[in-house]
Amino acid sequence: FVNSFWLLVIGFGVVGALSMALASVLAAQTLAAKWFRANLGLAMGLMPVGGSLGGFAIPPVAAYLVHAFGWRPTFLIVSLVILLVGLPLVWLIVGNSPEDKGVEPEPAKQSSEPAEAQESFPDWTLKSILTNRNYWITAIAFGFPFFVLNGIATNFVPYAQDIGITPQSAAFLISILSLVTIFGKIFFGAMADRVDHRLLHYLGLACFALAVFLMIGTPS
Repeated sequence: FVNSFWLLVIGFGVVGALSMALASVLAAQTLAAKWFRANLGLAMGLMPVGGSLGGFAIPPVAAYLVHAFGWRPTFLIVSLVILLVGLPLVWLIVGNSPEDKGVEPEPAKQSSEPAEAQESFPDWTLKSILTNRNYWITAIAFGFPFFVLNGIATNFVPYAQDIGITPQSAAFLISILSLVTIFGKIFFGAMADRVDHRLLHYLGLACFALAVFLMIGTPS
């Protein structure tokens, strides 16, 4: 048990966390910021839709594979798909910047303000970011909801099983959840180009809080 526990900690807590940080939403958001200007919010909203589509398609397939072959062969199959399909696609298609592909980035929106009134941004360094008050406020504002969200997502299947839902049906529910998030990502992304981001954050938190209260109030 001890050996298995530490292997899981290293596999998911270290290697898995590192891979998520380097090859998931963060990298895609950085790419979107390099390619888009006028419609950056919409690009940010559309960018993670692929992940939602994967979240819709993969859980039932994974649940079937685990049921048919066990979790070890399933992990091996998923790893091979990533290495043989995902990695070559990224290497061949994705460009680090528009300049790498020989094209111009999307031009910024024309502002009606005079040039001297338009906000300018400094050249950020890691030190200047970590000592900036607004960075920590933003990190806390988004960090705590993600703690709750990850806690719910991690325990969603056991929660479903506790109230009598089969693992296959629970995987289907995760697929439905991923499908619904597509509409949320596109909506909030499109609105981010038009509406104060703080208002969108309030709206998102309100919806999130309502969902948690509904889960607490109706455990059946």
